[in-house]
Amino acid sequence: MIKNFSCLILLSLAILCFSSCIKEEPSKILLKRSSQFKHYDSTKIKVANYIETYLNTIYESKDLQYVNDNWDSDILMYRQDRFLIEGNKHELLIKYPPKILGIRENKDGAFYVKLAMYDKTDLRRVLELKILRDPLNRFYFKDVFGENLKEMALYTNKENTFYYHPSIPRDTLLEDSTQYFNQKIADFFEIPTRPITVVVLRDFKSYHALIGYDYSIELNSDIQQGGRAFPAENILISMNATPYYPHEMVHIYANVNYKKAHNWFNEGIAAYFGGSVGYSLDYHLRKLANNLEEQDFSNIPENRNYGKTTSYIYAIGGLLVKKAMDKGGKEAVFKLLSYSNTDDSFYLAIEEVLGVNKESLEEYIVEEISQYKTK
Repeated sequence: MIKNFSCLILLSLAILCFSSCIKEEPSKILLKRSSQFKHYDSTKIKVANYIETYLNTIYESKDLQYVNDNWDSDILMYRQDRFLIEGNKHELLIKYPPKILGIRENKDGAFYVKLAMYDKTDLRRVLELKILRDPLNRFYFKDVFGENLKEMALYTNKENTFYYHPSIPRDTLLEDSTQYFNQKIADFFEIPTRPITVVVLRDFKSYHALIGYDYSIELNSDIQQGGRAFPAENILISMNATPYYPHEMVHIYANVNYKKAHNWFNEGIAAYFGGSVGYSLDYHLRKLANNLEEQDFSNIPENRNYGKTTSYIYAIGGLLVKKAMDKGGKEAVFKLLSYSNTDDSFYLAIEEVLGVNKESLEEYIVEEISQYKTK
């Protein structure tokens, strides 16, 4: 009995010792700091601590009001920290914490912080944050996107607003096309037209300069044009040197009633109406069809296959929307958009709307795309 008790004690001590040797994963974001910090005064240290605290608090509280209270923006109303967060999950920032490369104090009392963001060991982007202090000496972020817009040429055309990069001349004809498409897509979704703010830029480089990025991995891509939409603010950013960018406008309208739509159908309807990277949906389908032997349509929707100009999520997503439109009109498309953003919902949607089950999806895609072959 005593021997067994002694063994039990020894076993418990061994377990305790082993447990203490296991390194616990951190539960908070702990920003890395460059060697510059050994020269910094207490105020700059407080700036760094403020950023670290903010990054942790926004994930813990999930309070949009708290986010916006910490930012001052001249144009953004929703998630004013969108360019800081860029959709990164809390767990990623904990495991691969951002690094403050340096802090510079300007003559006007503003602090400019260079912050590097990582994805595992890869540098994803370097951004410059602007931080100010209010009359009570509390820190807050200033949105550089809104500030930089002031340097662009501003025009209005009916209810729409256009900001032009200084290197791009105004194009009223394409502004009129934007106005026409705005009405067209509003009629399709059966909702009132929305006043759209269009930011006209030349390429990715001018976009990154506008939002305060010194570097982004996107700048290494062969494709240097595209667009973004911020539906909550009715903002459309064109990086194609044109005020007419229908693809992103579709996202603004689809977001009104279908915020939780599956990504493939969300991008699909935008490609159906507005093409992708400046090319029509038919162009992308012909490209896939003429190189069919090089394609792999298995494991969709996980397999998005982002190519140089043609990606599955846009081309095949657009094809599925087109087939739904042919089969049941806009009501069938609305039904596709009503499914949530999970793989199970994707398969359920195509089976209920198109009559295609998961097992026959690859064969169905090959058959439909083959019809676009031109060689």
